[in-house]
Amino acid sequence: MKDIPEKKAELRKILRSEISAFVSGIEKKREAENKASSLFLESEFYKNASMVFCFLSSKNEISTDRIIAKCIQDEKPVAIPRITDKNGEMEFYFLANIPLNSQTEPGFYGISEPKISLKKVEVKSVSKNAVMLLPGLAFSFCGTRLGKGKGFYDRYLERLLGQSKNFLSTGKKIGYCYKIQLKENIPCDENDQKVDCVICEDGLILV
Repeated sequence: MKDIPEKKAELRKILRSEISAFVSGIEKKREAENKASSLFLESEFYKNASMVFCFLSSKNEISTDRIIAKCIQDEKPVAIPRITDKNGEMEFYFLANIPLNSQTEPGFYGISEPKISLKKVEVKSVSKNAVMLLPGLAFSFCGTRLGKGKGFYDRYLERLLGQSKNFLSTGKKIGYCYKIQLKENIPCDENDQKVDCVICEDGLILV
């Protein structure tokens, strides 16, 4: 019988192939990203958010460019992650109202990250009604998330939920992905953090 890590590894391999095939269709990819970003930006989650934890999309991840630009335009605080070491730790930094490329730099794994000179999010001081958009290789209809296997988000969320009473009581964790990344079942263990809903081009799914 296969254990959970082995099941996850097999699923990641399948998903990477499926996602790569999907994003090769440029028009289909852009249409999905436009629909998904509109769904989030028109939702009560965004309208009521005091701040947005977001991510800078890496290769084959659904784009968050429009969401980040809208946050900056609306003067809604938006923060993106920076990996601090390869052992699974990261921090979020607030973006300023200046061109994005002037406040980011290449980081671990070749992904753009915020410069350390930006203001760091202090987890104990996170305001009420903060929203976090989470990347992932897959999400289930019951909120299970399958990441890339490094545990960055699981560790950060464990710290955030443990130290921020505001986020624990009013924060929302939202999986953000393409429809093809929705799966009926995803193997998980006790360290995997679940999301409160998932947004893709086909709609917003509460879990």
